[in-house]
Amino acid sequence: VPPVELNFGTTTFTWVAIDIDGNTATHTYSVTFVPTSLRGVVEYYKFEDGASFPMADVVVKLLDASDGYSTIQETTTDASGEYFFGTLSETFNYEDYVMEVSTSLPHGGIASVDALAVLRRVVDLPVTYWDPPYFMAHVGNVTDLDESTFPPGNPAYSDNARRILQRVVNPSGVSFDAGDWAFYSPLHDAMFDNENSNTSRFYGLTCQIWARAYGDVRGQYPDPSKATGNLQVQNDDVVYVEPGEEFTLPLRVTHNLEFNAMTLIMQYDEGKAEVLDIQADMPGMLYSIQDGTIRVSFASLNNTQYYVKGDALIEINLRTVSEVHGDDELFTISSLTEFADEKANLISWFELAISNVDNTGEVPVNVVDVGDAGLRFEAYPNPFRSELNLVFELQESADVEISVMNAQGARIAVISNESFFSGHHQLLLDANEYGLQPGVYFISIRIKGANHTHHEVKRVIYM
Repeated sequence: VPPVELNFGTTTFTWVAIDIDGNTATHTYSVTFVPTSLRGVVEYYKFEDGASFPMADVVVKLLDASDGYSTIQETTTDASGEYFFGTLSETFNYEDYVMEVSTSLPHGGIASVDALAVLRRVVDLPVTYWDPPYFMAHVGNVTDLDESTFPPGNPAYSDNARRILQRVVNPSGVSFDAGDWAFYSPLHDAMFDNENSNTSRFYGLTCQIWARAYGDVRGQYPDPSKATGNLQVQNDDVVYVEPGEEFTLPLRVTHNLEFNAMTLIMQYDEGKAEVLDIQADMPGMLYSIQDGTIRVSFASLNNTQYYVKGDALIEINLRTVSEVHGDDELFTISSLTEFADEKANLISWFELAISNVDNTGEVPVNVVDVGDAGLRFEAYPNPFRSELNLVFELQESADVEISVMNAQGARIAVISNESFFSGHHQLLLDANEYGLQPGVYFISIRIKGANHTHHEVKRVIYM
């Protein structure tokens, strides 16, 4: 007789015997399994790689449905996610057992890539990590739509994506109709019923509970850190401003970047700057500015975003509120920042750059900050009337960026941002082409080669 899996309660199975002549005898058995104790585990389940994380400090209660859901026993999961109920009554009616799970743990792991995954499911193009069990459909259904009315693929589910994007930029201010947590019994292939955002009930007994934060389709909680390449802000230039002056600071891409979903989280020093607004050419983009943090979310099935090296991803409008020096770290980028392609797979590497800010009035003249004495840069004639020759010599092939800054140090034009071979090079700055007005300007050159780097700023006068 093969082994039979017995669930709690009554299980019926049939045994069929066949003799050598083909005659059969059938016997049906009913077995009632009444536990005297129950040990189980609560895990945050990650479907993409089958891994799971134990969830500690989850309150698990055993309730009596026949007595107004009074508490029979209560316990809390330990560091390994385990819970235990001992000395259960052998005469208790199994059908009256109700398990209740509640947690005050913060929900998390939600990113714009989850919204893109939901949008793909709307058009019946589910992502690779959105597989059975069916509980995944509930995780993405944050608006708690009735699947009997709105089956998967119905455009109504696009509202789930919108709510996920809203929570990315406002984690504590946007609630999901379905609640914060989804709990599931894999033994019964059944969902727990949500009583409120943090409490769920299951009518019966189970020794394995899977948990997932609603909206976390990709499963990045409770360990959302991931290897997405270089996330640091490159402080590549200094913008010189007057104290309290409003100005715009672009956050640029340092390499070509193509994406369909973006979660951008930046922190800034509120004691030194006030961020007023941000701008970007991303239809449907959402953002928030609160408590020294900028949060931006974007996801689109059809509107792929293309950026080439040096393009502004977003522009930050701000003003300084105290003294800021050019070497102060005004902005940092959170490791939760990520980009995803059209198939809702994370882009493995990217790099962003932003300028430093100085409002002390100390604008450098003919300064070489990081360089090599063997690299030469000249700007002549100086003063100039309409055209300025920019001459540089390279010892090796290198990336060269030449830009023009106004008297306050704000970048107003990029003359070159490309790779050059070793040797002598000459470029021409036409003042009329860039709409320059007579006055003082600064020419910045950045040279980055395999063995040499150079940064120099020259002061020039346009007459």
